[in-house]
Amino acid sequence: MWKTQEIAVSDRHDILEIGCYRFFHELMPDRTTYVAVGASRDDAARADLVLGSATLRTFRRLVGQPNFKIVLVRVNSIPPRTWPSVLQAVCDASDFALRKRGLWSLRPEGRRVRQAPLIVADFEDEAAILPCNLPLLRACSIYFKRELPADRWRLLTDALAGREDEWAVRADPRYRALVQKLHPLPLGLPLVATRHSIPADEIQKTIDLFFAGSIDSRSWVRTVGLAELDALRHNGISIELACDPLAPEAFYRRCAQAYLTWSPQGLGWDCWRHYEAAACRSVPLINYPPIERHAPLRQDQHALFYDPSPGGLTQTVLAALADKPRLLSMAAAARQHVIAHHTPEAIAELILSKAMATS
Repeated sequence: MWKTQEIAVSDRHDILEIGCYRFFHELMPDRTTYVAVGASRDDAARADLVLGSATLRTFRRLVGQPNFKIVLVRVNSIPPRTWPSVLQAVCDASDFALRKRGLWSLRPEGRRVRQAPLIVADFEDEAAILPCNLPLLRACSIYFKRELPADRWRLLTDALAGREDEWAVRADPRYRALVQKLHPLPLGLPLVATRHSIPADEIQKTIDLFFAGSIDSRSWVRTVGLAELDALRHNGISIELACDPLAPEAFYRRCAQAYLTWSPQGLGWDCWRHYEAAACRSVPLINYPPIERHAPLRQDQHALFYDPSPGGLTQTVLAALADKPRLLSMAAAARQHVIAHHTPEAIAELILSKAMATS
């Protein structure tokens, strides 16, 4: 017999957040009840409920409480063992048609436990939806995806690879309705408190180009770009590279001192560095985006994008540094744009505004 753990939910709480990281619970604690699923020890310690076999009944009752206006599920690239219990609770009964090999169905809706709209937030690096998360796409109102390919169909057809013919999937209006649920989700500035050490005032520029981050273990774009930066440095361009981790305050200060901050893609294209550099009044220098973006940094207005083919980075750097006053103007605009659209608070408001529009 399972033991149950009862939790008191404030009448003011209208957001139920489920996942391995706190987001709304951190930003809006007076509105959010947080259920930790496969979370770190720190996140689990701050959760209202930690999902396990002993708390499953409490969790299911929690999902069905009428005071919640939104049930938000944050997916993880490695689902924990309790993930099937999450899907059973937040998806309609027929949506959880997972039988052999994780297959799913598009049968009509069945019994509903959840009363509030279901919203999914996927901040993961992969430009993919895990097959085990397809029931969430079926049941949700909106599926926010950080690495949303320009061709949204790729997410669905890759998840269904080998199960159904790709052309038949794209022609099926039921699948088209699923693709229309996808929305871009910016990574934005990090939620951690150290983001508040980003310099508020402008700092004198002493570096042409700055980069901090690992190279070979992240992406080929970084590997080939590093060779071009080495050649530029030998030709008199002031370049500073920090391949070992820097303290956040040191990282932000050096970004602020640089006209350009190189921010090539890593495991995913979207990167905290894009927004951190801009917030520090440095122009982000990024390889062309392969994804759909919300309130994007614009070419020649907030950022510079380059062709990662040989010579593309070099050409862009030389052209940019030929007009440093223009870079200063772009950097100021970039900071304003990030503060307006890409803080954690702004991203939370984005999710809430779209979620409320569906309810």
